[in-house]
Amino acid sequence: MPVQTETPLEPPAEAAAETARAAPPPATRPPVAWRPTDEPRLGTWLRGRWRWLPGWVRATVAMGLLAIIAGVAVVFWYESTEPPSEESIQTEAAVARTAWAAARRQAPAPLELQPDGSFFAEGTLEPGDAETTVGRYVDFLTVTLTDSVEASVIATSAAFRPDVGVQTPDGARLGASVLLGTEERAEVVGLRGPGRFDITITSTEPGQTGAYEITTARRLIADTLAIGDPLRADTLGTGRPRAGRYVRAYSLLAEPDRPVILEVVSPAFRPRLTLLGPAGEIRQQRTLERGVAGDSLFGTLLRFHPGWDLPYTLLVSSDAPDRTGPFAMEMRTVDAESIVPNGRAISGTLGPDSWLRDGRYLDAYRFRVREDDETEISVESREFAPALQLWREERHITKEVLTESNRAERSQISVIRDDLEPGTYVLEISTAEGAEAGIYPGGPYTLRVRSGRPEPPAPITFDPDDPDAPRGWFSGASAQGQGTTPDGETFVVSAAGISVSYPGGDQTLVQIGVSVRSVDYEGPWAPWRRFAAQSTLVDAAGRRYRPLPAQSAGTGVLAEPGSTRRGRLVFVTEGAVLDPERLILTAPLGGDATVPLRLRIER
Repeated sequence: MPVQTETPLEPPAEAAAETARAAPPPATRPPVAWRPTDEPRLGTWLRGRWRWLPGWVRATVAMGLLAIIAGVAVVFWYESTEPPSEESIQTEAAVARTAWAAARRQAPAPLELQPDGSFFAEGTLEPGDAETTVGRYVDFLTVTLTDSVEASVIATSAAFRPDVGVQTPDGARLGASVLLGTEERAEVVGLRGPGRFDITITSTEPGQTGAYEITTARRLIADTLAIGDPLRADTLGTGRPRAGRYVRAYSLLAEPDRPVILEVVSPAFRPRLTLLGPAGEIRQQRTLERGVAGDSLFGTLLRFHPGWDLPYTLLVSSDAPDRTGPFAMEMRTVDAESIVPNGRAISGTLGPDSWLRDGRYLDAYRFRVREDDETEISVESREFAPALQLWREERHITKEVLTESNRAERSQISVIRDDLEPGTYVLEISTAEGAEAGIYPGGPYTLRVRSGRPEPPAPITFDPDDPDAPRGWFSGASAQGQGTTPDGETFVVSAAGISVSYPGGDQTLVQIGVSVRSVDYEGPWAPWRRFAAQSTLVDAAGRRYRPLPAQSAGTGVLAEPGSTRRGRLVFVTEGAVLDPERLILTAPLGGDATVPLRLRIER
């Protein structure tokens, strides 16, 4: 019989399905996934390799790792302890200053009005104040004006040059007028209320500190001065001091192009004058001090040349701070005196009543020249060496015609010109030397101006064979003068000995001995014939003599400082000049420079 093997019974199909649903799904992985058990892990591999390395290699690697870690730590520590750069410090400081200035601007110091509607306050610019980005300290103030009267805000300081600005109630920002500013004051004009005005005060230069005053003025001008007004008396010391000094202000009315002298005297203080014009402060100011009747009387003379019809502002204070006392003022003009050029003597005096320019007193005279006129100008003084300038007026401007200065410190200077164009001329008389140690030279002088058409006398002729006819004569007249060329080379010219003869009986021949000394010139002398051809000779009657270079002769080829050349100049004129009163020899130096020599005849 066949053998049967016993097999386990299969569960029913439903049970098998239920079992399959209850079991968790088998894990799936990509067919290319790395199995941890396929190869050793990296850490395990490194540790294995590390154990097989020699000891000295492991020690070297460990030390290298420690050095790297220490270096990284040092870098982080240095960056955390390094001080900030100068640029970052300045940036942070600028931000702080801006923030502080903004905070101070939002809380300005209020100013209290006086019953008359004005205010006066004192303050100080100092470290700790608000500061601009350029390093100027700033104070912020505010005032509320209750009426519509026009006012000015004025800042003054003796410690720095102030600058002031104002913001009006409508938001407009007004800066100080440079036309009204000085080294000690700044002013904003044209303010009109009512309303709040925000004021800033600072210095014009960075880093400046010191005390200041700020005020509003409803009527800054005390009074008005005009030319021709009588002597005006006033007192310094009323009101409050500004920049350490009491100040009085005046309005000056002057005509354009009429030079003005303003004199202020006081027995109590030395006056200090500041003149403000349409173009700002006028600095052409001269100060004189003098004593009267044994008492101290301090005087200041302010000379200026007005150029506008607008009024000028004069500020009167004292040289020394806090000085007070009485003073007197007078304003006058210095007009050119109109003269008739008839050759008559005119007496004048250079002194405090004269104009002052370049350290020299100056008087001016105006006269007219006709066509073909010959003009002769002579100035003589025993007190100073004179100098003169001649200007031609052309449509409200002047054109310089000639300048002559008595450099040899002689007391007389003469000029003859026959080439002046017709028109009006202004002659200025001054001193050849300027002030020394604050003392201006001056004194009385005599001026003669002659202008006209010379009419030479009819020629005198005689028979040279007549035994009574003049045979000539000789005069020992001499003169000396000094001049400088446009190149700055100085020469001294001397004339001595005049020989007069009458060739043919119908001519006059004049020979003059001349010497020329070089003061500082070194080089070749000009040919004597050229020197003779450019020389001129005129007598008292206006008669001109013609030079004869061919008959003139002289010495000298090369010049050096101190060397002298000598020679003879020969001139001729038609007719017999029997007895001339004087001769004027004009010697050329080079360029337009000449030396006139007046030869008084001594027979």
